[in-house]
This record gives sequence, structure tokens and C-alpha cells, in this order.
Amino acid sequence: MKKPSINFLLIFTFIALLVINEIFHIFILGMSSGNIVFDIIKMLIGIIVMTVIFYIVLEKSVINQIKKLIKSMRSLEKGDFSSRTHKATTKEMNKVFQSFNEMAETLNDYRKELEESREILEVKVRARTRELQNMTNNLEKEVENRTKEMKKRVEELEKFQKLTVGRELRMKEIKTENQKLKARLKKYSKK
Repeated sequence: MKKPSINFLLIFTFIALLVINEIFHIFILGMSSGNIVFDIIKMLIGIIVMTVIFYIVLEKSVINQIKKLIKSMRSLEKGDFSSRTHKATTKEMNKVFQSFNEMAETLNDYRKELEESREILEVKVRARTRELQNMTNNLEKEVENRTKEMKKRVEELEKFQKLTVGRELRMKEIKTENQKLKARLKKYSKK
């Protein structure tokens, strides 16, 4: 079941009070003109006029101000952090508007701080990325230089190995020749 709106409750209460007041004047105090139909019509016209006046006052003092507040809230909800409410016609609504404005200002400050933090973080990330890129480039150059150095050493070792293997073979040949010569020398010296 839907709850009745505050406007309806206020108007209904006001009308009920007016009716009770007129009934009190007519029947209890005896302030009747003598014609009950005329008194009832007069009472109804008074109630209608008072209801219209009450609604107009209520509309200007509360409802329109609440509508302004809701409009500002919707604007804030959509991201317009500059949205503010302006001076109200009642002290209570001024307090509500002031609280809303303070809340909107606080949210705006938080948004600005968050934006500044994001920008600072982006700058730090870019700086760190450049630093890591430089480190990567330096390490790649270092690896390249060491690889060249290692290739050079491997080539030197291969040359050294060829030389030593060649000498070793030559020494074996010389030893073999030397032994042949010694054997021949022994053979000739025995003859």
C-alpha cells in the first residue's frame, strides 16, 4: 500500500482543523446566522479559501525549496560538483541547504584531491617506466658487450687449441722421427 504524501497529510490535517473550528463556532458557541445551509456554505467557502492559501504557502515555503534541493542533488549525482543550492525562505531549509552545500563542497574537494593524486601517480608511473626502460636498454647493451667479449675469448681459445694441438702433433712427429733417427744411428753405429 502506498503511503500518502506529506502534502496530502498536511492539507488534510489543516482542513480537518478548519472544519472542527467552524463546527465549534456554529454549534457549540451558537454563532450561527440562523440559516444552517448558509452557515455550511460559508464554512465550506472558508475551508476552500484557507486550503488554497495554506497550499500556496506550503508550496512556496517547503515544496519548491525541496524541488530545488532535489534538482541540485541530481546535478551533483551527474558529476556537476559545482552544483549548489541558494538561500531558502525558512531557517530550517537554510540549514538543509547549507548542509547540502557543505557536502557538495567536501565532495568537490575529494574529487580534486583524487584527480591530483591520479595525476601525480601517472607522473610517477611514467618516470618509473622511463627508468626501467633505461635499465633494460643498459642491461641489453651490457649483455651485447659481454657476448662479443665472450665470442672473442672463444675465438682466442679455439686458436690457442689449434696451435697447441698442432704443436702436440708436430712434437709427436718429431719424437717419432727422433726415435727413427736414433734407431738408424744405432744400426749404423753397430755396423
